[in-house]
Amino acid sequence: MLKKYQIGSKNAVMMYCDLMNLAEEMPENRDLHYIYICMMTDSGLLNEIDSYKHTEEQNICNYFRQNEKIRKLSEFLEIQLKYREKVRYIKENLRKFNDLCDDFNEKFEMLYQLTLQHDFIEESTVYQDNLNALLNYINHDDNMKLLKPYLIFAVLTRKHGMMQNRVGFIPNLKTVFQYQEYNIRSNNGKNFSSYKSYLELYEYLQRFYADDAEVDIGLCGFCFANTSPLSEWYYMHCQTDFEMPVSFGQKVKDLKAISFPNLYCNADYDLDMYEFENEHQKVYCSCDKFVFNNPEIVYDFIYAVYNDSSLKKYVEQMPYSKDFPQYAELFLYCEAEILLNSSMLGVSNLFTKI
Repeated sequence: MLKKYQIGSKNAVMMYCDLMNLAEEMPENRDLHYIYICMMTDSGLLNEIDSYKHTEEQNICNYFRQNEKIRKLSEFLEIQLKYREKVRYIKENLRKFNDLCDDFNEKFEMLYQLTLQHDFIEESTVYQDNLNALLNYINHDDNMKLLKPYLIFAVLTRKHGMMQNRVGFIPNLKTVFQYQEYNIRSNNGKNFSSYKSYLELYEYLQRFYADDAEVDIGLCGFCFANTSPLSEWYYMHCQTDFEMPVSFGQKVKDLKAISFPNLYCNADYDLDMYEFENEHQKVYCSCDKFVFNNPEIVYDFIYAVYNDSSLKKYVEQMPYSKDFPQYAELFLYCEAEILLNSSMLGVSNLFTKI
């Protein structure tokens, strides 16, 4: 397959970069999905760096472990792709809103009381009327009914101000399929409290509609996991009291090889990175600061590795490179690994983008 798609295999960087470029061009190509999964789960069979460490028995065990990960990720991705196509169809066929607020809905009062349990929603006649109109809007479209918990969740978390304050507000439901960014890395107190409340609302809605034959909870979960980083935040920061749907990218992150990506052979260096960092903190801090202020050097370094060209001029730019040339080179390799790891994880979003 690497040969078929002209993905270079001279070195690991070449494989990863060529795949990423192809994934941007052909995000729906199933062969590229499979190659990607093989790369992300590789523990030394595809990329043979440091393979000198492995016995034949270890290689056999690695094969079976990786094969199981490939199976799990492939099956999960197949389900995600089916959900993606269904959501795309629903988006393309959304009906326009008609005034259906007088329709009787026996579940409305329970739903209304459920939503009021969350701090970002306050009781008001305007909110009650708007929620009733939204529910009736959804209930008059068989496709939208499949996504009822997600649609209510997305509207209330993204448009709760308008739902509570604007008379006769009906949202454009196409917008709730757009990605909503949240700052999941930094906690200012208020934002983390809000995210927790949002997640609790989704969990309540999941349970509220769990036995509703008109609702597809799996499809709702796909939308929830792929339209914001809230699921990722939950598993990063919360005590996991209930299960949240995960995206394909989160699944890849959980199952990828611990060593991915491995760009250099340890046997080529007579240096233990961790010991060196502990013994030479000043050198480490200087290198870290330099790369932070000059991020382009990592990209240039990756480009040089890709082309199998000399790394000397990049190494020589690093602090203390004359005294510790091996460490300077290894530091750049480690930074390159961090960047490629992040970039490759990002590729997963291309495959399941709504």
